[in-house]
Amino acid sequence: MLERARRAQAPPFPPTARSTEARQHAREAGAIIIAKTVMTELANWVAGAPFDMPDNYSSLGGYGFNPYDPRRDPRPGIGDGMPVLSPGGSSSGIGTSANLWAANVGTETSGSILWPSNQTMLVGIKPTVGRVSRYGIIPITADQDTAGPMARNVTDAAILFGALTPRCCHRPSKAVCCKPTANACEENLTFRSIHALAL
Repeated sequence: MLERARRAQAPPFPPTARSTEARQHAREAGAIIIAKTVMTELANWVAGAPFDMPDNYSSLGGYGFNPYDPRRDPRPGIGDGMPVLSPGGSSSGIGTSANLWAANVGTETSGSILWPSNQTMLVGIKPTVGRVSRYGIIPITADQDTAGPMARNVTDAAILFGALTPRCCHRPSKAVCCKPTANACEENLTFRSIHALAL
């Protein structure tokens, strides 16, 4: 009985897989993976009220700090090293906003791309679920989780989004999610054509 339950909960990708399918697509498009930044374990899902996990905290790396105000909180009673200005969410855009690299990939259930992008002045794109492959990503919920780009400008975000968009999903979440033909996102980046960009 336990063995059957374990098999039912096993991820669909092999345990030896070292990267996600989205990362493989980015590498095939020429991306150079420089680093992995801090991410809150399972997007804060492991903790709950009344002891919520702090924003952008990792038990391995500690707090991530917002490059626009990297001070620790000086208030009395806040002696845990928490930052003054939260970098937001569980997917960090810290390295991108600090100009260490051009863009990064975040994964979002409800706010882990959009909120850090807002807090660190980045462009974040949360694609429609199924547009970017989730193969190798552990979702909290199959109806919301997706990976998407975070960058300092719209052009860089669109270029990374085009690289992440799979040619054909390994395990699509809803239906077929193949890359639209002749639709490299960066080709649509004009004032007149941006309204037609399908995300």
